Amino acid sequence: MEKSKLIIVEKDFIDQIIVFAEENGGEVIFDESHDLKTLLITIGITSNYKGFLYINDAVLYIIENNEAKTDEIYEKLAIKYHVSKSSVERNIRYAIDNSEFKGNEHMKKRIFDNVYDIYNNKITNAKYLFALANYLAY
Repeated sequence: MEKSKLIIVEKDFIDQIIVFAEENGGEVIFDESHDLKTLLITIGITSNYKGFLYINDAVLYIIENNEAKTDEIYEKLAIKYHVSKSSVERNIRYAIDNSEFKGNEHMKKRIFDNVYDIYNNKITNAKYLFALANYLAY
């Protein structure tokens, strides 16, 4: 029963973001009062993916440690969540790939427009994480 309440709250939360975006010409503008989880949901990465938590924690780690390397990030997350580094990497990739056709396109363009690989139209995990961190930090 508790799970269904959580899903309803999340759905209401997403609906509020969508209404807010529609009222502002498709734009959702974040400032310090908005958090990373709101941003992730807005760009199509929802909490039903394991990668949601990994991306959230990775971006916060990058903001704190600007010189962080992806292997270091994966290792810290693997230890925290008691999984392998490859599992962390795979779940982040899965969340990123599944968010490609979801979420607010204007916001995704604002954050990731200059980091996509023009040859295969795919972004690496590292570029994705660092782009999110840069967007939130500046």
